[in-house]
Amino acid sequence: MAEVIESRGLKILRNIQIQWISMLAPSKILVFEYKFVVMKLFEDLPTNHVATTNYELFCDVETMMGLTCVLLMLEVV
Repeated sequence: MAEVIESRGLKILRNIQIQWISMLAPSKILVFEYKFVVMKLFEDLPTNHVATTNYELFCDVETMMGLTCVLLMLEVV
């Protein structure tokens, strides 16, 4: 599936608490792997309530624009 959507196929291993200073690398991965994350959330919709909520957020235009803007701000800092 990673080849079809031109993804490196990286996996999100777990949720962790992070500091703002360390958000640049995870933000880059999330933006570059956006299609893969959305497709994975879509697959998990029938069995996972959290996936449903996250899928709705990730499909929101404001969220997509916000992620790219946050990434740019983090790169400048």
